[in-house]
Amino acid sequence: MAAYEPVSAEAQAAAAVALYLRAGRPVPRGLINATTTGVGSSHAPSVLLTPEAVTARNIAATVAGGDVSADQLCSGSLAAICRKAGITP
Repeated sequence: MAAYEPVSAEAQAAAAVALYLRAGRPVPRGLINATTTGVGSSHAPSVLLTPEAVTARNIAATVAGGDVSADQLCSGSLAAICRKAGITP
């Protein structure tokens, strides 16, 4: 299964966190939506986005959003789905 998260949303979240960290300030709780566990069971505040499964019904949104080109997306097993969705490389 292919999954999709808009790159622009990921970049915005990363930039917001980076600005606070660069300024030496704590990241506001409103930006943090999860905690991830790292090595040694350390817990890191995190911003996690919800991925969306790519289906024939929504595959065009991945190209329309500009996050991936039709050439990159519509190869291999996804080529037939792209054709059905009207996406041509």
